[in-house]
Amino acid sequence: MNFEIPIFKMSHEQSLVTRIAENKDRYTRKTSWAAGDPSKTCILSGIMAPKNLATLIDPDLTDVENATALHKALSLTPYEASNPMLWSRLTHVEFWPYMRERWDATGKPPTFIETRYFVRQMNSRHLTRNGLARLWWAAHLTCQNRQYQNTEILLRVPEIAERSYARSPLILQTILQFVAENEKKIFGEDKRDVFRTLLRRFNELGGTTLLVELDKSEIEAFLEKSLQEIMKKKSVI
Repeated sequence: MNFEIPIFKMSHEQSLVTRIAENKDRYTRKTSWAAGDPSKTCILSGIMAPKNLATLIDPDLTDVENATALHKALSLTPYEASNPMLWSRLTHVEFWPYMRERWDATGKPPTFIETRYFVRQMNSRHLTRNGLARLWWAAHLTCQNRQYQNTEILLRVPEIAERSYARSPLILQTILQFVAENEKKIFGEDKRDVFRTLLRRFNELGGTTLLVELDKSEIEAFLEKSLQEIMKKKSVI
């Protein structure tokens, strides 16, 4: 059995956003509160989902497991999956128990609530920060032939998805695979320093080269050369 997901009206979502500081203590409640009177605060979205949608992800499971389950359960177009009203409704109502456990707002500043419980702008940066949208989009961007390869890498380093070239499946998958194969070098003792430098170099390449015209081997060769140069420089320092 399926049901049609309601979403927040834009006016209601904006009201919640502007009153985050005022409602801060409500984000520690065990029961959902944000929908109020659904007949006044919500509209139907036309998006169908399983009746047991809210039980399909669990804070005790890994992000990859939850991302996979959510993506399989929600058949969304990219346009639908970019709708802030959808994710605001789901974080505040259907998945409230999950959000309360996974993204506990106790003692957190209002910006934490704004980032994890809302999508303030329809762009990749904000979508990869929302507590639920990040799961769906990570799975969506890494799903190939019904296999979720490198989903874990993308969840761990959402900066990759925030780049403009991530819209190219070839570029995204090639970078993710390279990062996965060189994980120890890239995420060694210096945490993300090597990773950030590598991404910056690839981004700078876009200033002189049309990245979408590169094939897989060319991307891999550039990343490998850049990583060697970065590691060599670090060893000298």
